[in-house]
Amino acid sequence: YPVRNGEGTIIVAWPHDPAWTRPERPAERDPGTLRNPPFGMVLHWPSANEASHSPFLNRLKIATEWRSSPQSGNAQMAWADLVAGGHITATGTINNIPAGHDNLVMDALGYMPAESGASGRYRLFYSSTAPDAGNNIWIMGGASNTDNSVPGQIDFDFTANGSSSVTILIVGVPAPITLTAMVKHDHLDRHAAGEVFDPAWLDVIRNNRVLRFGDWQRVDRYTGSAAWADRTPVNRVTYDGAAGVPFEHWFAVCNLVGADPWINILSPADDTYCTNLAAMARAQLGPSRRIYVELSNKVWDSTNWVTADHFRGLAVAQFGDNSVEACMEAYGGRSAEVFAIWRAEWAGADAARLRTVLQGWTGVAHHDSYIMDAPRWVAAASGRVAPWTLATDFALQNVLDGGLRYDWMPENLAVLDGWF
Repeated sequence: YPVRNGEGTIIVAWPHDPAWTRPERPAERDPGTLRNPPFGMVLHWPSANEASHSPFLNRLKIATEWRSSPQSGNAQMAWADLVAGGHITATGTINNIPAGHDNLVMDALGYMPAESGASGRYRLFYSSTAPDAGNNIWIMGGASNTDNSVPGQIDFDFTANGSSSVTILIVGVPAPITLTAMVKHDHLDRHAAGEVFDPAWLDVIRNNRVLRFGDWQRVDRYTGSAAWADRTPVNRVTYDGAAGVPFEHWFAVCNLVGADPWINILSPADDTYCTNLAAMARAQLGPSRRIYVELSNKVWDSTNWVTADHFRGLAVAQFGDNSVEACMEAYGGRSAEVFAIWRAEWAGADAARLRTVLQGWTGVAHHDSYIMDAPRWVAAASGRVAPWTLATDFALQNVLDGGLRYDWMPENLAVLDGWF
C-alpha cells in the first residue's frame, strides 16, 4: 500500500502449502477468492501527520497524542508530561488544562491525499458529565460546517487533498472529557455494530497468507517500557506514540481476513511479557490460524535501530564483548529463551500451529552461524541448546534496491505491479 514517506508495503513470497487453510467467510465480508495465497504483507503504521490511509473506522486511533499549547515562558507538555501531572489519564481522558497553558491539542486526518477516501462528513463522539462540554471542544484546521448542537457529538466536513488536516482543541474542562471516536458518516452503522476496521483497508490486505505486525509495535525504534502492564490498552484514545497497536486488534484482523499473524516481540520484553502474549494469542486466534513468532527486528543494523543497541548491551553483559558477532549471539540466545516460552504455552494440539523465526540479512551472511549456534550463550549454562534447534523458520531479508522501493518514483510502481 503506497505511503508517502518512502517506506511502502513490503511483500514476501510464501511457498504453496496444502496444509494451510483459510476459514470460509460470507461473501459480503470477504471478497477475496484465493484459497492458498502465496504472499505475505508487512503492515505499515501511518504517521499521524502524513497518513495515506487508516486501518480503523475510528480515525482518532491514528491521531497524534495530546500536547499542550504553552503560554509565553512555558514549555510545551507532551503526553507523558500531561499524564505525570494528572492533567490526562493514561488512556487520554482530559482532567484539566495545566496552568500556564491555553489548551490541549490533537491533530487528526493529517494530510491525507484525495485518493485516501478520507473526504466526507465526520462525527466526533465524546463523553462528559458537563452539559456544556461540547462548547469546549473546538474542531479547527480543515474542518468546516461544524455542528455541536447534539450533546455527546460534533459533526463536521473534511476534504482530503494532501495538505489539509483537522486540529482538535480542548479550551476548557468543566468536567473530565473523553473523546471516544471520530467516524465518517458513511461508517456510523458499522461503528455502532461494533466493527473496528475500515472495509476499504480490509480489501487491500485480503488474500495474504501472512500479516507481519512489526511496525504496529514500533519494534525497530521503541524505547519505552516493555512491561506487560504497560502495553497499549484498546480504549486508549490514540495508538500513535504508544507501545503500538493493541494485540487484540492484531489477532482480530487475522481472524477476520483469514491470515496468519507474524509478530515481532519487543527486544527488552521479559519472560512474563512473552508468556502472557503467548497465552493471549492462543486464546484469541482462530483454531485454523498459525502464528509466526520472531524476537525483535533488524538486530544487525546498528546505524538505524535501537534493536541492535539492546542486543549489543546484552552481549556486553553476557560476554564482555560489544562486537556485532557477540550481538548476534546474544540475539540468538534470547530468541531461544523466547521460543521455549512459546513452545510451553502452545503445547499439545496447538504445537503444529506455532512457527518460531530467526532472522538474517543477505548483506551480513557470516552472522548467521552466530545467531543459530550462539556457542558462548549455550556454554554459559547447563541445559541450553543451539537456537536453531528451537526455530522452525529462517527469515532472510534480501536487499531490493535500484530505486524500486521508493514510491515517489512512479515508474517503479508499474515495474512492481508487473511482477506481482
